[in-house]
Amino acid sequence: MRHFILRAIVSGVGLLFVANAFFRDSIIIEGVVASILAVAVIGIVNALVRPLLFVVKIFTFPVNLLTLGLFGLILSWVVNALIFLVVGNAEMIPGFQVKGFIPALLGSFALSVINSLATMLIGRTKEDDR
Repeated sequence: MRHFILRAIVSGVGLLFVANAFFRDSIIIEGVVASILAVAVIGIVNALVRPLLFVVKIFTFPVNLLTLGLFGLILSWVVNALIFLVVGNAEMIPGFQVKGFIPALLGSFALSVINSLATMLIGRTKEDDR
């Protein structure tokens, strides 16, 4: 559980840094708490939508096979961007706003890179997978 919380904090701070450094006008995050809450809500929504994406991937298997998995990767990226955009525009989290699909697409890519780096640096335990 400790690793999970630490990764969430690192992801939140990383998202805050990326938003302020690269997407100052299009992704607005007001503080570390808003950033950590945004990462948590995006993670929860992603966990709820992931089974639906699996069903879509079953039906798109032939295209995925022809593109050697690239279509599945792009599909996941676009779905994550849509989740990022919905959470940023639904005013669920005060202090977190996303203006447009392209910033959401780039922001979701940055967030997945940050999450991957956090998992590599901090590690994952069997408790986190439950």
